[in-house]
Formats: sequence, structure tokens, C-alpha cells
Amino acid sequence: MTSPSTLRGDAAPRCLGMLEAASSVLTFTWQHNSGASSELLDRLIEALDAGAITYLFRVLTSKMDWDSRDKSSGGMKARSAACQLLCCLFGISLTDETAIGMRRLMDACDADQAQRRVKKGPRNIMEAALTVLQNALTQAHKMLVGGVSRGPHYQAALLDLVESSLLAAGSMCGSSIAPGGGDGTMIKGDAMLAMRADEFESRRKEVCKVACEVVIRGGRNGPALLPTLLVGGFGEGSVTASLRLALAIAQNGSEEQHSKLALSGLLVPVSDLLKASLGRGDLYKFSAALALVRFCGPYVAAGTNGGVQSVRDAIKVATNVLTLPINPSASVEQIETQESLKSECISALESLSKNAALWSAISTDALPSIVAYLHSSCEPGSGGISLPETRSSALRAVLQIVQVPSHALAAADAGLAEPLGRMLKGNNALRARGQEVDEVMQVLAVEVLHVLVARPESRRLCGLLQGDTLRAVCAAIAYSASEQASFHSDTMANLVVLGLEILHFALGEVEAAAGGDTALVLQSAGAIAFLDAVASEARFIRSLCSTLLLKTDMKIKCHESENESDSMLDVPRLYGAPLLLVKEKCAGFENTHDAAAAVLFASSVFACAIESHKSKAFWEHALLQDLHKIQEVSECLRASSTLCAIYLRLLTEDYVGFVPRSERGRQDYDGLTRPLVRYRLLEAMKTSLDELTTESVLGHTEIDVYMLSLLVHFNVPHICLSVWKDPALLELSYGLIKAMVEADPDEVLHLFVESKEAIMSLFDLLNLDQSTEALIKVSEIQRFLATTLEKLAQSGMLTDAVEKFGVRSSAIAALAAACLSEEEQSADDDEELTSNKLASGLMQTLVELCAVESKDGK
Repeated sequence: MTSPSTLRGDAAPRCLGMLEAASSVLTFTWQHNSGASSELLDRLIEALDAGAITYLFRVLTSKMDWDSRDKSSGGMKARSAACQLLCCLFGISLTDETAIGMRRLMDACDADQAQRRVKKGPRNIMEAALTVLQNALTQAHKMLVGGVSRGPHYQAALLDLVESSLLAAGSMCGSSIAPGGGDGTMIKGDAMLAMRADEFESRRKEVCKVACEVVIRGGRNGPALLPTLLVGGFGEGSVTASLRLALAIAQNGSEEQHSKLALSGLLVPVSDLLKASLGRGDLYKFSAALALVRFCGPYVAAGTNGGVQSVRDAIKVATNVLTLPINPSASVEQIETQESLKSECISALESLSKNAALWSAISTDALPSIVAYLHSSCEPGSGGISLPETRSSALRAVLQIVQVPSHALAAADAGLAEPLGRMLKGNNALRARGQEVDEVMQVLAVEVLHVLVARPESRRLCGLLQGDTLRAVCAAIAYSASEQASFHSDTMANLVVLGLEILHFALGEVEAAAGGDTALVLQSAGAIAFLDAVASEARFIRSLCSTLLLKTDMKIKCHESENESDSMLDVPRLYGAPLLLVKEKCAGFENTHDAAAAVLFASSVFACAIESHKSKAFWEHALLQDLHKIQEVSECLRASSTLCAIYLRLLTEDYVGFVPRSERGRQDYDGLTRPLVRYRLLEAMKTSLDELTTESVLGHTEIDVYMLSLLVHFNVPHICLSVWKDPALLELSYGLIKAMVEADPDEVLHLFVESKEAIMSLFDLLNLDQSTEALIKVSEIQRFLATTLEKLAQSGMLTDAVEKFGVRSSAIAALAAACLSEEEQSADDDEELTSNKLASGLMQTLVELCAVESKDGK
């Protein structure tokens, strides 16, 4: 059947008619498959059972004189028909979801190869087809460049062979698109990424490798032929066939092949094809060209075959697609197609952003369009059209290029921060309803925003303190909180770290606007805006408080238990989950919990200094007052009192999360900001103590067991004594001490002599200057202290403590000075009577101390 026909003058084999008929029938069946899903598989198996592979190998490897004008046309026509048939066999096998077709085809190829021992030339059908492709391209290149003319019949046969061999190579490389059947088909890059993973994947990759070498150079050292093919240099039919082959190599080949395709100059005609097909509305060619730009564009280098400029032109085309408005009268299918095209353009830009040589073009041409796309995707009612994956892809593209400061500035100037905030806000709304969210997109949005605000120049253009962006960041951090504070995913860890740093950048902007002057900062518009953002998110405030409460291990010691194992009380868990503990640098701190404490302290200071409904809301959330209607009030008071106690202790200990780093900031911390917060916390403690103190049936006052244990556990009297030197805190700290002593002196008195500092503060307060400005008379404070000291002396606790801490001399001196001060003061009759009682109490305490021998026997 392969012997030359005696009836034809072109030396065509006698089987030519049969081959052309078989290839036409099978091609038509593939292109117009309207029967059962197994019909194509049946046709494939029939062809294989008939021995098609062995016969096609003979046709492809039959002898032929390529240089003969009269005797080569028939051989080329036979090879064209064989390649067409081979294209159908491999292509149909790829459409079979059962994988039976591909397995039968490869088994037939292996069986055919095994039956012969070839030492020279092609060993199997795939090598034979690629050899035909190489020879056809070589001859076509000679004809095109060398000006060799062997007549119109020879030229037509050769160009047909080029097209057919390209189609066969495309199917062998993994293309399942029927020849001429791509009209209306949209090539999706993500689908190409999902390579056909089967047992023949390695063989397919090997074919891609060889095919790539064949089409990117004509001969051993010849020029790349693929660009010529794509512009129609070897016939109009070769354009679609070579595009199909390039797509198959891009899908199933390695990155090495992607690079070779890019460096061959492929992207020059592809860029032109992209623009032309968009103008004609050719969906298949446009999406195919875009896919090639996506996979090969990252490998172009400046100054090579015009590749960079071509990709820049492609970027402009993709940018135009992004800005296309949605036609309200369009059908749902048309709208979905348009959105899919935008998605593909975004994915292509993301891929191109990996090439640093293209950052400038993306920043200049595409960035404004990406920002506009993100804006439109956040519009109400667009959630079902714009996919989260597309927005994530856009964010990844932007994240690459904004690493360059000038590009970050351009992105901020384009208004990128606003859609980022709206995306976070949308995710937060979904979380609030208990729905699943795209965590990847959320973290990407935070990452991009973090890059923008990390630099002062771009930060100022982001408008962090305007709009809802900062509030959305607070909410996103709060929703990442987990009861497992030390166990977290990398995604949530990044969100917390970057989110907290964004808040610190905002705080830095507030301070910079006021020149670092704390007094000006506290009354600035920036501080008001920051407080508004934080106070609007109750969950965030409570997560900050919950994080601070972790310092207690969520337990306090019960004051009345003697058994150590049963002596702990659980702190009410009403604040919710704490923030994740990420032990890495965060806003200059060692971990996220220290950084979160700094945000809490700054917000507390603003809420104390600024009179607004947001300040009130902040403290309502922080002290759980907003939960009184849904939770037991006593439990809310216990939990909030625990927060106040640990907060006060950490302020006393100068916790690293609270203390500013600058010298000026430290001075303002000591004289202004810390006293402001202390006052509010002491006030809350006093209110809770009053609420949790009741009168018994016998007329005695009793403090709630938990509250009393809290006062003892955190030694609140000592904290009160440590702040009395601040006139603003004197009255409040005195009122709290008095309430504690009067309610349960037996449990509280010993706390006044627990440390040397507490005793000395007690004696210093006894000799408080009478001219001290306070709403309560100093004499009243002194009378209370004298009574307290007298009780301590009578119980022996005072004498034991002064000896233990070696302050006996200082105690006697302080008591003596207080007695002398009382004698010198002039008063009316009532005050004189009170003064005499005070002096009597002081003298009695002094006698108690003097009557006891010291440790050295004096």
C-alpha cells in the first residue's frame, strides 16, 4: 500500500486516498462529537485494532526525495494525511476521562516499537512524526529564505505538511483541542497548570522537550522558526497549528522550555496576535496568546529579541481588558465570560510580576487598572462575579512590584489602600456571620497594605486615619484570635504580625503629625481617628485585654485556702480569645503580645484624654460594661477587676509593652500618660469593689471572695500606696485603700507590711504636706492611717515588719514627726478633739515600736 501509485504523477503511495479519507472522517468526528461520550473512544480503539500505528510509522518513514520537484509532492501528501490521523489518535485519547484510550494508544506504540530493531532513524511513531516536522520546517525555511522554487504543487504540499506535522506534534505534547475546533473556546491558564498527571506524563514531557528544540531553531544553528510560523510565514494554516503546539509545550513542558520559547522571540508575534484577536473578538486566539504571555513572559530578558517591549505591549492590552465596563443588558453568560477574561489578565499580570524587568511597565500601565478592578470587585453586589482567587492573584501581582519604593508610592497614590480596606471589611462581615472566608486573600491584602504604610512617603497617601481601613485591620486581627494562643498557622501568624505593625505605623503617623509632643498628640485629630477605629471594634479591644490577662495564667490564688493544690480560682473567661503569640520581631518588640500591649496602652491613653462617645465605648468594652445585659454582672466585674489589677501591676513594673523608647516619651509616660491610665483603672477597681461588697445579716460588710482574693493576690494596697505621690491619684487611691480596710481589715491589713516599699510609703503618706491640693482633707487621710498603724501595731504585724526590713529607725522618726506636726497645728474645738485622738493613736504606735527590742538588742 505504500508503494508509489502508477496512476499519479507525483509518486504518491497507493494508500493516499485511504489515508486522507480516514483522517478526514476521524477529524470530523472529533470536531463534531454529538454522540455518546464513548463514541470517540470506540473510534480510537477501532483504529488501533486495525494496526493504524504500524501503518502510519511506515508512511512517515518511507523513502522520499525532498529535493525532487516531481516525486516529492505525493510523499508529502501521504505524510500530511498520516500526521492528521496521528493528531486525531493522540488528541482523542486525551479527551478520554477513563484513561483507557491513552493506555491502549501507548501500548500500541510500544508494541510497534518492539517488533522492529531500528539502529538508525526514528525508533517509534512519535520520533517519526517529530522527524517529519523537522524535515518539513527545514525545507520550508529553505524555500522561504533561499528563494528555492519547485512549483506551486510542491509549495502547497510542503505547507500542508508543515501544518499537519505541527498538529500531530501538538497532540503528542498534550493538546486536546481539535484542529479548527478552537473557535469560541477559552484557554484558562489555571486549567493548564493542572497538568495531566498519568503514567505517561514523563513521555509527554520528553516529546515537549524535543518538539521545542525543533520549532525554536531551523537546523542545528539556524534561526528560531516559531515566530515565523506564528506570523503566517509558512502559510495561514501554520498560525493556529503552531499556536496550539506552543500552548501544549507551555502546559506540559518544563520551565526550561518556557524560557527557550521566550528567548526565541515567540512573544513578539504573540503580543501582536493578542492585540489583533481582541479587536476581532477571537476568544480562542486571545486567551491562547494571553496564556503564552503568562507562562513565557517571566523569562524574557531586556535586550533580547524585543521580548520585553512585546510583553509591555501585552501588558497594555491586558490593562485595557481590565477597564472594560460591564454591560447591564448583557446576558449572564456574557458577563461571566468577560469576568473570566479579566481573571486571566490578572493571572497573567501576576505571573509577569515575577520578572523584575517588567515591574516598571506593570506599575505604570497596569497598576491603576488593577486598583480600579479591585475597587469594582468590592462594590455591593459584585461578590458573585469577582472571584476571591482573582483578587488574590491581583494582590500577589501588586505585592511583587510595590517592593520598589517608587512603585509603592505610585500604588498608594492610585488609591490602593481603600479597596484593600474594603476587602478586609467584606471578609470581616463574612466571619461575623459565621461564613468561610478566603484567608489567603485576607493575608495578601494585609501584606500589601503593610508594604504601603511601611514607608512614610507612601503611608501619607494611604489615608490610614481616614475611612474604614484601620478599623478593618483591627477587626481582621481580632477574628484571627484563638484560644490556642501559642498554636497557630503561618497564615494567621503573618496576619497578626503585619496587622499589629500597621497599627503601630498609624500610631507613628499620629505622633509625627504632632511633632512628638504628647500633650498635642492627645488632642490631635489623628489620635481621635485612631481611637475611633479601635473603639469601633469591641472584639478587638477584648482580644487585647484577653491577651494582657494571659499574664495571670487565667488563675489567682484564693486568700482563704490553706491547701496549695486547691488554692487557685479561675479568672472568668469573658474577654474571649487572646491574640496569637508569635515569637518574632513585631513593631520593634520581641513578640506579638508585647506589641499588642503597646496598642492597648496607647488606646487607653487616648480614651482617657479625649472626651467623646468613642472614649466611653472603649472603656465599656474594656471593662465589659457592654456585656452586663447578657452576662452575669458579678462575673463581668470580677473579670474586669482582674484586668485592672494586672494592668496596674504591669504599669508599676514598667512593662516593656507600655514604656516608650525615647527619652522624651519616657518623661511623658511618667508624668502624664501612665497617671491617666492609672486613674481610670483605680476608678474601675473602686467601682467594682463597691459593687461586690455587701452587708451581711449581722450588719457587717463582706467582700466577694473572688474580689478579696484578687486584692490579696495582686497586693492592690501596695499599688495604691505606690501612686499616692501623684496628687491626681491621691484621693482615688486613698478611697480604694479605705474601702478595702473597712470592708475586711483582717484579710487586708497585712498587705500594708508585705514589703519594705509598702511600709515606707505608709509612713511617707502619714507625713503628707497639709498644703497638698486634693478634694479630701489631708487630715482625714492622716487619721485613717493613724488608725491603721495602731491596728497593725496592736496585732504585732507592724513591729515584726519594721524589724524584718530594717526600717525601725525610719518608722520611729516618721511617727515622731507626725506627732510633732499635730501639736503645732492650730484648730477649733472639734478639730482639736480629733487631733488629740490622732496624736494619741500615733503616740500609742510609737510606744509599741520603742518598747520592742531590735535585733541588735538596743
